[in-house]
Amino acid sequence: MKRLRSLLILGLALLLFLFLWNLKPDCVIKDVFGIPCPGCGMSRAFECIFSFNVIGSFSYNILAFPLFLFSVFFVFILIYDCIMNKDLFFKWLFGVFSKYYLIFIVLLIISWFINLYRGI
Repeated sequence: MKRLRSLLILGLALLLFLFLWNLKPDCVIKDVFGIPCPGCGMSRAFECIFSFNVIGSFSYNILAFPLFLFSVFFVFILIYDCIMNKDLFFKWLFGVFSKYYLIFIVLLIISWFINLYRGI
């Protein structure tokens, strides 16, 4: 059961990534309110990361590279869960968010102010 759940999460994450990569949706917050959100520029930043231009990714969104590393880490945790039939993904995910949620909120606010200043 644990292996099936991990495979399902991994598959859904991959499908979501592929769907959004081809779709490249506009920012709803920017369209409605006219101001960028903390995630604005993330698609372009991830394109820079996948082109091995890590420094360039910071010009689009400062949170892209930490989010990329965080995502890669959790993909490896999911793969490990599938192979070893463990359930570490949820323990790590909820453990990190429950301990460091204030840091995540502060980083989102900083990113939002930087996006507002740059007018991304």
